[in-house]
Amino acid sequence: KDSITPNVSLSQEDDVHLENEGNEYDAIIEHYKKAAALRPKSMRWNIHELSHVYLRRYRLRDSALELFFIPSGGNSAGGTGLLSALSSIWLDFGSGVEGNIRRDKAANDIMKRAPPSTVKQWPDKSSQFLHEHLRNITLGWVKGRINNFDYLLALNILSGRSFNDLCQYPVFPWVLSNYTSEEIPDLNDKSNFRDLTKPMGAINPQRLEEFIERFKSFDD
Repeated sequence: KDSITPNVSLSQEDDVHLENEGNEYDAIIEHYKKAAALRPKSMRWNIHELSHVYLRRYRLRDSALELFFIPSGGNSAGGTGLLSALSSIWLDFGSGVEGNIRRDKAANDIMKRAPPSTVKQWPDKSSQFLHEHLRNITLGWVKGRINNFDYLLALNILSGRSFNDLCQYPVFPWVLSNYTSEEIPDLNDKSNFRDLTKPMGAINPQRLEEFIERFKSFDD
Protein backbone atom coordinates (compact mmCIF):
# COMPACT_ATOMS: atom_id res chain seq x y z
CA LYS A 1 0.00 0.00 0.00
CA ASP A 2 1.08 3.53 -0.62
CA SER A 3 1.86 5.54 2.50
CA ILE A 4 2.15 9.23 3.08
CA THR A 5 5.04 10.41 5.21
CA PRO A 6 4.82 13.99 6.43
CA ASN A 7 7.81 16.08 5.52
CA VAL A 8 8.81 17.47 8.90
CA SER A 9 12.24 18.61 10.01
CA LEU A 10 13.21 20.21 13.29
CA SER A 11 16.19 22.46 13.60
CA GLN A 12 18.17 23.03 16.77
CA GLU A 13 16.26 26.29 17.26
CA ASP A 14 12.96 24.37 17.08
CA ASP A 15 14.19 21.95 19.75
CA VAL A 16 15.11 24.84 22.03
CA HIS A 17 11.70 26.49 21.42
CA LEU A 18 9.79 23.31 22.32
CA GLU A 19 11.96 22.81 25.40
CA ASN A 20 11.27 26.37 26.56
CA GLU A 21 7.53 25.86 26.08
CA GLY A 22 7.75 22.70 28.18
CA ASN A 23 9.61 24.52 30.93
CA GLU A 24 7.01 27.32 30.97
CA TYR A 25 4.19 24.78 31.24
CA ASP A 26 5.91 23.00 34.14
CA ALA A 27 6.45 26.35 35.88
CA ILE A 28 2.75 27.22 35.54
CA ILE A 29 1.69 23.83 36.94
CA GLU A 30 4.09 24.22 39.85
CA HIS A 31 2.75 27.70 40.57
CA TYR A 32 -0.84 26.46 40.83
CA LYS A 33 0.22 23.50 42.98
CA LYS A 34 1.81 25.90 45.46
CA ALA A 35 -1.24 28.17 45.37
CA ALA A 36 -3.55 25.21 46.05
CA ALA A 37 -1.39 24.12 48.99
CA LEU A 38 -1.82 27.55 50.58
CA ARG A 39 -5.61 27.37 50.51
CA PRO A 40 -7.17 26.90 53.92
CA LYS A 41 -8.54 23.45 54.70
CA SER A 42 -11.61 25.07 56.22
CA MET A 43 -13.12 28.55 56.18
CA ARG A 44 -15.24 30.49 58.63
CA TRP A 45 -17.71 33.31 58.23
CA ASN A 46 -19.03 35.54 60.98
CA ILE A 47 -22.80 35.13 61.12
CA HIS A 48 -23.10 38.70 62.40
CA GLU A 49 -21.85 39.85 58.99
CA LEU A 50 -24.54 37.87 57.16
CA SER A 51 -26.61 40.26 55.03
CA HIS A 52 -28.74 38.07 52.69
CA VAL A 53 -29.96 34.46 52.72
CA TYR A 54 -31.57 33.13 49.54
CA LEU A 55 -33.03 29.74 48.68
CA ARG A 56 -31.57 28.47 45.42
CA ARG A 57 -32.11 25.79 42.79
CA TYR A 58 -29.16 23.70 41.66
CA ARG A 59 -29.43 21.47 38.59
CA LEU A 60 -33.20 22.08 38.56
CA ARG A 61 -33.52 20.95 42.19
CA ASP A 62 -34.56 22.99 45.25
CA SER A 63 -31.49 21.98 47.20
CA ALA A 64 -29.16 24.97 47.57
CA LEU A 65 -28.55 28.09 49.65
CA GLU A 66 -26.71 31.28 48.83
CA LEU A 67 -25.38 33.43 51.66
CA PHE A 68 -24.17 37.02 51.20
CA PHE A 69 -22.00 38.90 53.65
CA ILE A 70 -20.90 42.47 54.29
CA PRO A 71 -20.48 44.99 52.57
CA SER A 72 -24.13 44.83 51.43
CA GLY A 73 -25.19 45.07 55.08
CA GLY A 74 -28.80 43.98 54.73
CA ASN A 75 -29.74 46.47 52.03
CA SER A 76 -33.00 45.13 50.57
CA ALA A 77 -32.13 46.59 47.15
CA GLY A 78 -29.03 44.45 46.94
CA GLY A 79 -26.05 46.72 47.38
CA THR A 80 -22.47 46.03 46.34
CA GLY A 81 -22.46 42.69 48.16
CA LEU A 82 -24.62 41.15 45.43
CA LEU A 83 -22.33 42.24 42.61
CA SER A 84 -19.63 39.66 43.23
CA ALA A 85 -19.27 36.01 44.14
CA LEU A 86 -16.34 37.03 46.37
CA SER A 87 -18.72 38.16 49.14
CA SER A 88 -20.96 35.11 49.02
CA ILE A 89 -20.96 31.35 49.38
CA TRP A 90 -23.08 28.71 47.63
CA LEU A 91 -24.09 25.51 49.41
CA ASP A 92 -25.77 22.49 47.82
CA PHE A 93 -27.34 19.83 50.04
CA GLY A 94 -27.77 17.01 47.54
CA SER A 95 -30.44 15.61 45.27
CA GLY A 96 -33.93 14.34 45.93
CA VAL A 97 -36.37 15.08 48.72
CA GLU A 98 -33.62 14.56 51.30
CA GLY A 99 -31.57 17.39 49.81
CA ASN A 100 -34.55 19.73 49.96
CA ILE A 101 -35.22 18.82 53.61
CA ARG A 102 -31.58 19.32 54.59
CA ARG A 103 -31.49 22.65 52.76
CA ASP A 104 -34.62 23.97 54.48
CA LYS A 105 -33.42 22.86 57.92
CA ALA A 106 -30.03 24.52 57.41
CA ALA A 107 -31.74 27.70 56.15
CA ASN A 108 -34.00 27.90 59.19
CA ASP A 109 -31.12 27.28 61.62
CA ILE A 110 -28.92 29.92 59.99
CA MET A 111 -31.64 32.58 59.72
CA LYS A 112 -32.68 32.12 63.37
CA ARG A 113 -29.13 33.06 64.38
CA ALA A 114 -28.64 35.83 61.82
CA PRO A 115 -28.95 39.54 62.72
CA PRO A 116 -32.42 41.15 62.51
CA SER A 117 -31.21 43.31 59.59
CA THR A 118 -30.40 40.24 57.46
CA VAL A 119 -32.62 39.77 54.42
CA LYS A 120 -34.08 36.28 54.89
CA GLN A 121 -35.98 34.05 52.49
CA TRP A 122 -37.68 31.67 54.93
CA PRO A 123 -38.63 28.34 53.30
CA ASP A 124 -42.25 28.49 54.49
CA LYS A 125 -42.63 32.12 53.36
CA SER A 126 -40.66 32.02 50.11
CA SER A 127 -43.45 33.13 47.78
CA GLN A 128 -44.47 36.01 50.03
CA PHE A 129 -40.83 37.07 50.35
CA LEU A 130 -40.30 37.17 46.58
CA HIS A 131 -43.56 39.04 45.99
CA GLU A 132 -42.80 41.73 48.59
CA HIS A 133 -39.21 42.27 47.49
CA LEU A 134 -40.15 42.41 43.84
CA ARG A 135 -42.77 45.03 44.63
CA ASN A 136 -40.35 47.12 46.73
CA ILE A 137 -37.55 46.94 44.17
CA THR A 138 -39.87 47.79 41.28
CA LEU A 139 -41.28 50.73 43.23
CA GLY A 140 -37.75 51.97 43.93
CA TRP A 141 -36.90 51.71 40.24
CA VAL A 142 -40.09 53.54 39.16
CA LYS A 143 -39.30 56.40 41.59
CA GLY A 144 -35.71 56.64 40.41
CA ARG A 145 -34.07 55.38 43.60
CA ILE A 146 -32.62 52.37 41.75
CA ASN A 147 -30.90 52.66 38.38
CA ASN A 148 -31.53 50.30 35.47
CA PHE A 149 -28.44 48.17 36.09
CA ASP A 150 -29.17 47.59 39.80
CA TYR A 151 -32.83 46.92 39.05
CA LEU A 152 -32.03 44.26 36.43
CA LEU A 153 -29.41 42.74 38.72
CA ALA A 154 -31.92 42.60 41.59
CA LEU A 155 -34.41 40.84 39.31
CA ASN A 156 -31.71 38.29 38.47
CA ILE A 157 -30.98 37.69 42.14
CA LEU A 158 -34.65 37.29 43.07
CA SER A 159 -35.23 34.91 40.16
CA GLY A 160 -32.51 32.61 41.49
CA ARG A 161 -29.61 33.57 39.25
CA SER A 162 -26.16 33.82 40.77
CA PHE A 163 -22.52 34.61 40.02
CA ASN A 164 -21.75 31.33 41.84
CA ASP A 165 -23.56 29.12 39.33
CA LEU A 166 -22.48 29.25 35.68
CA CYS A 167 -25.67 27.44 34.64
CA GLN A 168 -27.75 30.26 36.13
CA TYR A 169 -25.45 33.22 35.62
CA PRO A 170 -27.12 36.66 35.70
CA VAL A 171 -28.39 37.79 32.29
CA PHE A 172 -29.60 41.04 30.84
CA PRO A 173 -32.58 41.03 28.51
CA TRP A 174 -32.30 40.56 24.79
CA VAL A 175 -35.02 42.90 23.55
CA LEU A 176 -34.28 43.88 19.95
CA SER A 177 -34.35 41.51 16.99
CA ASN A 178 -33.15 43.84 14.24
CA TYR A 179 -29.36 43.93 14.14
CA THR A 180 -29.00 44.30 10.36
CA SER A 181 -30.42 47.77 9.80
CA GLU A 182 -27.87 50.47 9.06
CA GLU A 183 -30.08 52.98 10.85
CA ILE A 184 -31.50 53.01 14.36
CA PRO A 185 -34.53 50.66 14.35
CA ASP A 186 -37.98 52.16 14.68
CA LEU A 187 -38.93 51.42 18.30
CA ASN A 188 -42.60 51.78 17.44
CA ASP A 189 -42.38 48.86 15.02
CA LYS A 190 -43.07 45.55 16.79
CA SER A 191 -41.11 43.63 14.18
CA ASN A 192 -37.90 45.16 15.57
CA PHE A 193 -38.45 43.41 18.91
CA ARG A 194 -38.19 39.74 19.75
CA ASP A 195 -41.28 37.87 20.96
CA LEU A 196 -41.32 38.92 24.63
CA THR A 197 -44.23 36.56 25.40
CA LYS A 198 -41.81 33.61 25.27
CA PRO A 199 -38.63 32.84 27.24
CA MET A 200 -35.35 32.59 25.36
CA GLY A 201 -35.46 28.81 25.22
CA ALA A 202 -38.86 28.79 23.55
CA ILE A 203 -38.19 31.21 20.70
CA ASN A 204 -36.75 28.51 18.47
CA PRO A 205 -39.15 25.49 18.18
CA GLN A 206 -36.29 23.01 17.88
CA ARG A 207 -34.53 24.43 20.93
CA LEU A 208 -37.81 24.35 22.89
CA GLU A 209 -38.25 20.66 22.10
CA GLU A 210 -34.69 19.94 23.28
CA PHE A 211 -35.31 21.75 26.59
CA ILE A 212 -38.56 19.84 27.18
CA GLU A 213 -36.82 16.51 26.56
CA ARG A 214 -33.98 17.50 28.91
CA PHE A 215 -36.45 18.52 31.62
CA LYS A 216 -38.32 15.21 31.34
CA SER A 217 -35.04 13.31 31.80
CA PHE A 218 -34.74 14.53 35.41
CA ASP A 219 -36.38 12.13 37.85
CA ASP A 220 -36.47 14.53 40.78
